[in-house]
Amino acid sequence: MHRSFDTPTPPRLRVRVAAGLVTIEPADVAETTVELTALRDDEATRDAIERATVEQRGDEIVVEIEKSGWGLFSRSAKVDLRVRCPHDTSLDLNTASADLSANGRLGEVTVKTASGDVGLAHVGPLVVTTASGDVRVQELQADGRVNTVSGDLRIAGVRAELAANSVSGDVELGDVDDSVSVQSVSGDQRLRALHAGDVKLTSVSGDVEVGVLVGTRLYIDVSSTSGDVRSELDVGNEPASDGPEAQLRVKTVSGDIALVRTVRLGAS
Repeated sequence: MHRSFDTPTPPRLRVRVAAGLVTIEPADVAETTVELTALRDDEATRDAIERATVEQRGDEIVVEIEKSGWGLFSRSAKVDLRVRCPHDTSLDLNTASADLSANGRLGEVTVKTASGDVGLAHVGPLVVTTASGDVRVQELQADGRVNTVSGDLRIAGVRAELAANSVSGDVELGDVDDSVSVQSVSGDQRLRALHAGDVKLTSVSGDVEVGVLVGTRLYIDVSSTSGDVRSELDVGNEPASDGPEAQLRVKTVSGDIALVRTVRLGAS
Protein backbone atom coordinates (compact mmCIF):
# COMPACT_ATOMS: atom_id res chain seq x y z
CA MET A 1 0.00 0.00 0.00
CA HIS A 2 1.26 3.47 -0.94
CA ARG A 3 -0.36 6.81 -0.12
CA SER A 4 0.76 10.43 -0.63
CA PHE A 5 -0.58 13.60 1.04
CA ASP A 6 0.11 17.30 0.53
CA THR A 7 1.74 18.66 3.71
CA PRO A 8 3.27 22.10 2.99
CA THR A 9 3.70 22.56 6.75
CA PRO A 10 5.03 19.79 9.00
CA PRO A 11 2.15 17.48 9.98
CA ARG A 12 1.58 15.33 13.02
CA LEU A 13 1.90 11.60 12.43
CA ARG A 14 -0.39 9.47 14.56
CA VAL A 15 0.60 5.82 14.24
CA ARG A 16 -0.98 2.75 15.85
CA VAL A 17 0.69 -0.56 15.00
CA ALA A 18 1.22 -3.71 17.06
CA ALA A 19 4.40 -5.21 15.59
CA GLY A 20 6.94 -4.72 12.83
CA LEU A 21 9.17 -1.81 11.80
CA VAL A 22 8.41 1.91 11.69
CA THR A 23 10.88 4.06 9.72
CA ILE A 24 10.49 7.85 9.59
CA GLU A 25 12.54 9.78 7.03
CA PRO A 26 12.28 13.59 7.42
CA ALA A 27 13.42 15.50 4.34
CA ASP A 28 13.09 18.86 2.53
CA VAL A 29 9.72 17.94 1.03
CA ALA A 30 6.18 19.36 1.02
CA GLU A 31 4.34 16.06 1.03
CA THR A 32 4.11 12.99 3.22
CA THR A 33 4.25 9.52 1.73
CA VAL A 34 3.25 6.36 3.58
CA GLU A 35 4.20 2.88 2.41
CA LEU A 36 3.09 -0.41 3.98
CA THR A 37 4.70 -3.73 3.08
CA ALA A 38 4.49 -7.15 4.71
CA LEU A 39 7.35 -8.38 6.87
CA ARG A 40 5.74 -11.79 7.22
CA ASP A 41 3.97 -13.66 4.45
CA ASP A 42 0.90 -14.76 6.34
CA GLU A 43 -2.82 -14.12 6.22
CA ALA A 44 -2.81 -11.96 9.36
CA THR A 45 -0.30 -9.50 7.89
CA ARG A 46 -1.90 -9.34 4.43
CA ASP A 47 -5.32 -8.81 5.97
CA ALA A 48 -4.04 -6.09 8.29
CA ILE A 49 -2.47 -4.14 5.42
CA GLU A 50 -5.65 -4.44 3.36
CA ARG A 51 -7.76 -3.11 6.24
CA ALA A 52 -5.28 -0.47 7.44
CA THR A 53 -6.38 3.12 7.89
CA VAL A 54 -4.06 5.57 6.12
CA GLU A 55 -5.59 9.02 5.77
CA GLN A 56 -5.21 12.74 6.32
CA ARG A 57 -7.31 14.46 8.96
CA GLY A 58 -6.61 18.16 8.98
CA ASP A 59 -2.97 18.59 9.97
CA GLU A 60 -2.70 14.90 11.00
CA ILE A 61 -1.60 11.89 9.00
CA VAL A 62 -3.21 8.84 10.62
CA VAL A 63 -1.90 5.30 10.19
CA GLU A 64 -3.74 2.57 12.10
CA ILE A 65 -2.90 -1.10 11.61
CA GLU A 66 -5.05 -3.35 13.74
CA LYS A 67 -4.28 -6.85 14.94
CA SER A 68 -5.89 -9.34 12.58
CA GLY A 69 -8.04 -12.21 13.80
CA TRP A 70 -9.70 -13.01 17.08
CA GLY A 71 -9.04 -15.31 19.98
CA LEU A 72 -6.20 -16.23 22.28
CA PHE A 73 -3.93 -17.62 19.56
CA SER A 74 -4.41 -14.94 16.90
CA ARG A 75 -1.14 -13.43 15.61
CA SER A 76 -0.24 -9.79 15.28
CA ALA A 77 0.54 -8.55 11.79
CA LYS A 78 4.20 -7.69 11.17
CA VAL A 79 4.31 -4.68 8.88
CA ASP A 80 7.12 -2.52 7.50
CA LEU A 81 5.82 1.07 7.72
CA ARG A 82 7.91 3.73 5.98
CA VAL A 83 7.05 7.43 6.11
CA ARG A 84 8.79 10.24 4.24
CA CYS A 85 7.77 13.64 5.57
CA PRO A 86 8.89 17.26 6.08
CA HIS A 87 11.49 18.12 8.69
CA ASP A 88 10.01 19.01 12.12
CA THR A 89 7.09 16.62 11.66
CA SER A 90 5.68 15.48 15.02
CA LEU A 91 5.10 11.82 15.87
CA ASP A 92 2.67 10.07 18.19
CA LEU A 93 3.42 6.32 18.14
CA ASN A 94 1.60 3.61 20.09
CA THR A 95 2.91 0.07 19.64
CA ALA A 96 3.43 -3.24 21.40
CA SER A 97 6.70 -4.40 19.85
CA ALA A 98 7.40 -2.49 16.63
CA ASP A 99 10.88 -0.93 16.41
CA LEU A 100 11.09 2.78 15.55
CA SER A 101 13.91 4.33 13.54
CA ALA A 102 13.95 8.00 12.55
CA ASN A 103 16.67 9.89 10.72
CA GLY A 104 16.77 13.64 10.33
CA ARG A 105 14.99 16.29 12.41
CA LEU A 106 11.63 15.64 14.06
CA GLY A 107 9.48 17.91 16.22
CA GLU A 108 7.55 16.66 19.23
CA VAL A 109 7.74 12.87 19.64
CA THR A 110 5.60 10.72 21.95
CA VAL A 111 6.13 6.96 22.05
CA LYS A 112 4.34 4.29 24.08
CA THR A 113 5.72 0.79 23.61
CA ALA A 114 6.06 -2.49 25.48
CA SER A 115 9.19 -3.98 23.93
CA GLY A 116 9.95 -2.07 20.73
CA ASP A 117 13.29 -0.28 20.41
CA VAL A 118 13.33 3.47 19.75
CA GLY A 119 16.03 5.12 17.63
CA LEU A 120 15.89 8.88 16.97
CA ALA A 121 18.27 11.47 15.54
CA HIS A 122 17.43 15.12 16.33
CA VAL A 123 14.24 15.46 18.35
CA GLY A 124 12.39 17.49 20.92
CA PRO A 125 10.21 17.65 22.92
CA LEU A 126 10.31 13.92 23.70
CA VAL A 127 8.18 11.59 25.84
CA VAL A 128 8.89 7.84 25.82
CA THR A 129 7.23 5.18 27.97
CA THR A 130 8.55 1.64 27.55
CA ALA A 131 8.83 -1.62 29.45
CA SER A 132 11.82 -3.37 27.88
CA GLY A 133 12.60 -1.49 24.67
CA ASP A 134 15.92 0.33 24.35
CA VAL A 135 15.91 4.07 23.60
CA ARG A 136 18.66 5.73 21.54
CA VAL A 137 18.70 9.47 20.77
CA GLN A 138 21.40 11.37 18.92
CA GLU A 139 20.44 14.84 20.17
CA LEU A 140 17.67 16.00 22.49
CA GLN A 141 16.86 19.57 21.45
CA ALA A 142 13.85 20.28 23.70
CA ASP A 143 12.66 18.94 27.05
CA GLY A 144 12.46 15.16 27.36
CA ARG A 145 10.96 12.56 29.68
CA VAL A 146 11.75 8.84 29.48
CA ASN A 147 10.28 6.11 31.69
CA THR A 148 11.55 2.55 31.31
CA VAL A 149 11.55 -0.67 33.28
CA SER A 150 14.40 -2.74 31.86
CA GLY A 151 15.26 -0.99 28.60
CA ASP A 152 18.51 0.96 28.28
CA LEU A 153 18.56 4.70 27.54
CA ARG A 154 21.35 6.42 25.62
CA ILE A 155 21.36 10.08 24.52
CA ALA A 156 24.51 11.43 22.84
CA GLY A 157 23.72 15.13 23.26
CA VAL A 158 21.43 16.61 25.93
CA ARG A 159 20.65 20.24 24.97
CA ALA A 160 17.46 20.63 27.05
CA GLU A 161 16.03 19.44 30.36
CA LEU A 162 15.76 15.67 30.75
CA ALA A 163 13.96 13.54 33.35
CA ALA A 164 14.56 9.78 33.20
CA ASN A 165 13.28 6.96 35.39
CA SER A 166 14.50 3.37 35.15
CA VAL A 167 14.21 0.21 37.20
CA SER A 168 16.97 -2.06 35.87
CA GLY A 169 17.89 -0.44 32.56
CA ASP A 170 21.19 1.42 32.17
CA VAL A 171 21.25 5.17 31.42
CA GLU A 172 24.12 6.70 29.45
CA LEU A 173 24.28 10.38 28.52
CA GLY A 174 26.98 11.98 26.38
CA ASP A 175 27.43 15.77 26.29
CA VAL A 176 25.13 17.44 28.84
CA ASP A 177 24.38 21.17 28.57
CA ASP A 178 21.16 21.40 30.58
CA SER A 179 19.47 20.12 33.72
CA VAL A 180 19.11 16.37 34.13
CA SER A 181 17.31 14.18 36.66
CA VAL A 182 17.82 10.40 36.61
CA GLN A 183 16.36 7.89 39.06
CA SER A 184 17.06 4.16 38.91
CA VAL A 185 16.93 1.08 41.10
CA SER A 186 19.58 -1.35 39.86
CA GLY A 187 20.56 0.09 36.49
CA ASP A 188 23.92 1.80 36.09
CA GLN A 189 24.13 5.51 35.23
CA ARG A 190 26.89 7.11 33.20
CA LEU A 191 27.14 10.78 32.33
CA ARG A 192 30.14 11.12 30.07
CA ALA A 193 30.66 14.89 29.75
CA LEU A 194 28.89 17.36 32.06
CA HIS A 195 29.22 20.96 30.84
CA ALA A 196 26.37 22.85 32.53
CA GLY A 197 23.05 22.35 34.29
CA ASP A 198 21.52 21.13 37.52
CA VAL A 199 22.14 17.37 37.60
CA LYS A 200 20.48 15.01 40.09
CA LEU A 201 21.35 11.30 39.91
CA THR A 202 19.77 8.84 42.34
CA SER A 203 20.21 5.06 42.47
CA VAL A 204 19.70 2.20 44.89
CA SER A 205 22.22 -0.46 43.82
CA GLY A 206 23.35 0.78 40.41
CA ASP A 207 26.78 2.35 39.91
CA VAL A 208 27.09 6.01 38.86
CA GLU A 209 29.93 7.56 36.87
CA VAL A 210 30.10 11.25 35.96
CA GLY A 211 32.65 12.87 33.69
CA VAL A 212 33.01 16.62 34.26
CA LEU A 213 34.43 18.84 31.52
CA VAL A 214 37.61 20.66 32.35
CA GLY A 215 36.80 24.31 33.13
CA THR A 216 33.30 23.71 34.49
CA ARG A 217 32.44 25.53 37.73
CA LEU A 218 31.01 22.70 39.77
CA TYR A 219 29.03 22.47 43.01
CA ILE A 220 29.12 18.91 44.32
CA ASP A 221 26.92 16.99 46.75
CA VAL A 222 27.77 13.28 46.56
CA SER A 223 27.04 10.46 49.00
CA SER A 224 26.58 6.68 49.15
CA THR A 225 25.39 4.66 52.14
CA SER A 226 27.56 1.58 51.55
CA GLY A 227 29.08 2.04 48.10
CA ASP A 228 32.54 3.38 47.32
CA VAL A 229 33.02 7.01 46.28
CA ARG A 230 35.98 7.89 44.04
CA SER A 231 36.71 11.40 42.77
CA GLU A 232 39.31 13.10 40.63
CA LEU A 233 37.71 16.44 41.57
CA ASP A 234 38.10 18.73 44.55
CA VAL A 235 34.92 18.04 46.55
CA GLY A 236 33.65 20.98 48.60
CA ASN A 237 31.07 23.71 48.95
CA GLU A 238 32.86 26.15 46.64
CA PRO A 239 33.04 25.87 42.85
CA ALA A 240 36.06 23.93 41.64
CA SER A 241 37.08 26.34 38.84
CA ASP A 242 36.05 29.24 36.61
CA GLY A 243 33.82 28.55 33.61
CA PRO A 244 30.26 27.36 32.90
CA GLU A 245 28.38 26.46 36.06
CA ALA A 246 26.93 23.08 36.97
CA GLN A 247 25.44 21.58 40.11
CA LEU A 248 25.91 17.87 40.67
CA ARG A 249 24.03 15.84 43.26
CA VAL A 250 24.54 12.07 43.36
CA LYS A 251 23.08 9.70 45.94
CA THR A 252 23.15 5.90 46.05
CA VAL A 253 22.47 3.25 48.68
CA SER A 254 24.93 0.51 47.71
CA GLY A 255 26.06 1.63 44.26
CA ASP A 256 29.57 2.95 43.69
CA ILE A 257 30.14 6.56 42.57
CA ALA A 258 33.00 7.79 40.38
CA LEU A 259 33.68 11.42 39.39
CA VAL A 260 36.26 11.97 36.66
CA ARG A 261 37.63 14.76 34.47
CA THR A 262 36.86 14.54 30.75
CA VAL A 263 36.72 16.50 27.49
CA ARG A 264 33.73 17.40 25.30
CA LEU A 265 32.66 14.48 23.16
CA GLY A 266 30.31 16.02 20.60
CA ALA A 267 26.99 14.31 19.71
CA SER A 268 27.32 11.28 17.47
